[in-house]
Amino acid sequence: MDDNSSRRQKVGRRLSPAAGFTLIEMMIVLTIIAVLSTLAMPSFKGMTASTRLKSSAKGIRDLCHFARNMAITEQSGYFVVLDMDQNQYWLADIETFNTVFAAADNMLMQPETSTTAQQLNPMNQTVATQQLTVSRTGNLVGVPNDLASQVTFFSLQIMHTITAVESSNQQEGQNYIYFSPNGTASIAEIVLQGRGNRGVLVTVEYATGRTKFELIDVEEEKEDA
Repeated sequence: MDDNSSRRQKVGRRLSPAAGFTLIEMMIVLTIIAVLSTLAMPSFKGMTASTRLKSSAKGIRDLCHFARNMAITEQSGYFVVLDMDQNQYWLADIETFNTVFAAADNMLMQPETSTTAQQLNPMNQTVATQQLTVSRTGNLVGVPNDLASQVTFFSLQIMHTITAVESSNQQEGQNYIYFSPNGTASIAEIVLQGRGNRGVLVTVEYATGRTKFELIDVEEEKEDA
């Protein structure tokens, strides 16, 4: 009987539920999680900053590609206007562009303006006056696009002819990239800045009108300037 009772007690102990975590064990686990989260936080912030920069650069690149394609398709110049003060950019056709840039030397462009004005050709190319037709850009012209949160324009370097010397490292105000019907464009270097020294360089080629971007260190860009 004693042997049977002893065996039953051993089996009962093996089948009993496992003991729960103690308070000290839970505190240790929570402390480890907090330490790992703290160590990983800078990496998460860096990834978020890079994502915002890439998102803004892709937005400008995609609008430039669209402007180039529409200029070729419709055989009429298109512009991507960059506003450093408002950290915005938008698409403009020749009519909209002339309303604000050609009306007065010091007049700034404003979005959502569409009043007929004198034809202007910043690339010194022949642009024929055309009757206005329905365009795929109708809902895009003059509509401002914002840069991502905590992303700003750092500098603009834009030449509107291949021989012109424009003001470099523009820090404020507005400028534009012109896309011509033959596929060429203004030469442009656009630097966007995110948190810290993180930045992205957006470039537009003259001969092809192609736009691309790459991540850079803004401090190095300052030294080169």
